[in-house]
Formats: sequence, C-alpha cells, structure tokens
Amino acid sequence: MCRMRSSFPANVCGLLVLSFFALALSPARVLGAGRMIGAASSLVNFFPETPPAAGDLASQLTLRAARGESESAQVVVVAGDEPLDIQRVEVSDLRRGAARISNGNITVRLVAYVEIKEGENSWRGIKRPGLWPDPLLRFRPFTCPAGETRSLWVTVKVPREAEPGRYEGDIRLY
Repeated sequence: MCRMRSSFPANVCGLLVLSFFALALSPARVLGAGRMIGAASSLVNFFPETPPAAGDLASQLTLRAARGESESAQVVVVAGDEPLDIQRVEVSDLRRGAARISNGNITVRLVAYVEIKEGENSWRGIKRPGLWPDPLLRFRPFTCPAGETRSLWVTVKVPREAEPGRYEGDIRLY
C-alpha cells in the first residue's frame, strides 16, 4: 500500500492551496532496487522506458486552485527490478478542520501511451519516436513492468462553496 498525504495553506481572495502527497509504502512493497513512487507536476511527461531521477519526484506536491477550478498532478510509479501491481486507489476527503472537500471531487485516471513513429507529429514539436503519454483512462488495475514507469493523473475539482485554506487528505495505492 502506498499512502500519500495532501495538505492545503490559507490564501487571500478565496484561493485554495492544495498540497498533495506525503508518500509512505508498506515495507513489503518498497523492497526492490530502483522502486519509486512520488508526486509530480501535470506539466511533465513521463515515458515508460525512462525512469525519472529520484530528484524529479516529490513526496509532497502543492496544488493551487480557486473556487470552481480544477487542478491536476501526477502520481508516478517506477517498478524497479521487479514488476509492481497496483490493484486499486483510494482517495480520502480533503480536510481543513471541520471543512471538507469530498473525495467525489477527486478523480484518478491512468495515463496511457500513444506510439509516435519517426517523422510523425513533427508539427507539434515531437521529435522523439516511441511511446508518448497522452490518453487519460478510467483507473483500472495495472502492472508496472520491471524497469518501467507509469503515471496516475489526479484531478481535484474545487467546489465553488469551498472555504479558502490548507486542506489535507490521503491517496493510497494497493
């Protein structure tokens, strides 16, 4: 099980600051050289055959969003020497004292890949052939093969009536 903690600080003008993810894996799941699970910006591409450097993943990620906005981030899974099975994801409500943002406002999707061949999509600035992260699929159990990387796309939709402040919550991978 991977446990990620989320937290959010108070801000002006009704802005919510959402910190997402303090990571903790149970010892049995951590074993294996090169295995990593961490948080990353939604602006970074992670390729299946290229594990990120340890410094590229954070144990905590901050999302900043105003009421009525949605913000996304990634949970990145690197299998290391052995495959890593992720069967389910649980997301808690985000909490700030008595205030809550329901976990119904949080979606977790699996980042899938599209094969780009040499010379395709050069108009988009894509010069690297191979698998590119693009489609976001409903979460389903998956195996991250040994030596490869997979990402989960986490989106928080902040309700219009949410109180500004720092919220905390958990994401758990089983």
